[in-house]
Amino acid sequence: MPPPKGKKGKGKGKGKNKNQNQGGGHQGRGKGKGPKGKGPKGPKGPKRKGSPQKPKSKLNEKQQFELVKSKMENNIDSMYTQYTTKHKETMKTFFGIFTKHNQLQLRELIKASMPKVNDQITDKCLKQTQKDENRDINQFIFLGDIVIGAYATELKNNDKDLLLRAFCILPYFRNLGFGSRLMVKLLKSVAQRKKLQNLFIYIEEENKKGIAFVERFGFEICENKKVENNQNDKPKNGIKEEKKQQNDCLDVGNYVKLKLDVKIYRQSVMVLVRKQIKDEEEASKHAKKNDSNKHK
Repeated sequence: MPPPKGKKGKGKGKGKNKNQNQGGGHQGRGKGKGPKGKGPKGPKGPKRKGSPQKPKSKLNEKQQFELVKSKMENNIDSMYTQYTTKHKETMKTFFGIFTKHNQLQLRELIKASMPKVNDQITDKCLKQTQKDENRDINQFIFLGDIVIGAYATELKNNDKDLLLRAFCILPYFRNLGFGSRLMVKLLKSVAQRKKLQNLFIYIEEENKKGIAFVERFGFEICENKKVENNQNDKPKNGIKEEKKQQNDCLDVGNYVKLKLDVKIYRQSVMVLVRKQIKDEEEASKHAKKNDSNKHK
């Protein structure tokens, strides 16, 4: 007997069969181009709403810090341009750190510029200036390969106060703007130290020119100090040494103590920095808006 229809079909038709043949019977063995035999896809998981944002990368934080630092330095530079740009093209300067190898050079520089101050600074104090964490607040200034000045400082009161032990320019290089460049360099470093609150300096009362110089940078007189030589003081039990420390190692004489409020100084500079950043962001948005309008 002939087989029933549709039981063993061998057709080569382009079968668009679904799960069952429309003609009934068993599925044929034809070379049809029907849908691939993939199983049904599982349901997709629900989308997460309000997922936490990724934290900013350290690189971005570093870039932000460098941006603020750069703008702080630029603003401090612009505040004293009239004092620091004398002979700028012909007399370019750069700065260098203190090390144990140039300690003798520092001694000779201070001795030539400020003999009294050289006697007041101990070797222990100079060794502190050579530490890595203190190098930004202790610097030489060079003209070419010649050292022409320096400033040396000492941290006090749990690093909240900074005493300017020595600030000197060789006599031949004075009144050319080098002292102002050196002071601006110090102010840039001081402004970056968030813990620091005050910067102090002692100047002899008769040195009117030196007092006027530091007042130009925001220092104010906070105390008049008189150091006397009491011959009755005996070095027994370190009494004389203790008294010398109380007088900040000053020699006998009349001194004016001047102070720069670093906290207020830093805040005033940061106001300028924030305003500058805000203005740049608004200018950038305005430029993008203009570009988009042109392309429309």
